Amino acid sequence: VFRLFNPGAFIYVNAFTSFEAAVHRIIKIAKDDAAYEAMLAAPVLQNTTEARWHFSWHRLSPALPSGIKSLREELAAAVLAKHRAALGGIVSAIERRPWDYAGLFPL
Repeated sequence: VFRLFNPGAFIYVNAFTSFEAAVHRIIKIAKDDAAYEAMLAAPVLQNTTEARWHFSWHRLSPALPSGIKSLREELAAAVLAKHRAALGGIVSAIERRPWDYAGLFPL
């Protein structure tokens, strides 16, 4: 999470030892106008170079440097590869339907 997002721009609840500790931090920031404004003003992304790739699945994302495939291109290539592999055979992951297992769970 912190590789992409600036820890000064949000409260990462999982970083606290307990949910109550996170709530106390949230309340503290909510009551402190300067801390609240600082959090709002902080840049959301920590590493804009790496983040560009992670958000490159979206059509409106800025172009990546030459030679680097976007996440959208990589996803499309992976889906096409799975599709092409299934054209001549059986794709086991989708051959079984949920109702095939109905007998395993009696009512």
